[in-house]
Amino acid sequence: MAKVEEKDKSGKFDLYAKTENKFGPGYRKRMLFLDDRTKRIHAALIKYKDEYDVIIVTNVKECLRYMVKFDYDVISLDHDLNGCDFADSTGKDSGLEVVKYFAERGWPPEKPKPQFWIHSSNIFAAHQMATVLMEGGFKVSSKPFIYPINLPQGLL
Repeated sequence: MAKVEEKDKSGKFDLYAKTENKFGPGYRKRMLFLDDRTKRIHAALIKYKDEYDVIIVTNVKECLRYMVKFDYDVISLDHDLNGCDFADSTGKDSGLEVVKYFAERGWPPEKPKPQFWIHSSNIFAAHQMATVLMEGGFKVSSKPFIYPINLPQGLL
């Protein structure tokens, strides 16, 4: 994806200030990947680098901020955040909270709907997330994360 470096109001460079959209030449698909596990984040960057510009977020608020800021072809969500396995779905920091946020408020009609991938290994929570998304009219795929065989030493 062609990115134009441009200074924002604070004088810092913003690599995403002008990014070609789906209709511009040289468009690359964009993925938002929510996870808090370093190993999975590194593996996702390796696994998807050829097909997507991958933006990594590690918590619910960050995920919602980036969902508002950009359009995505794919949003891939984990459920269990903050280092917890089989986290309580009623907690405020789980992938289900992201799904419930816009399920309760509706998806903005001016934003294209992305496809959602649920990559959580918590199959019970993943099923709950997928159900809410499908009821909202989203395309959903279950994509339990499988690590690439060729991860650099030290990441496993």
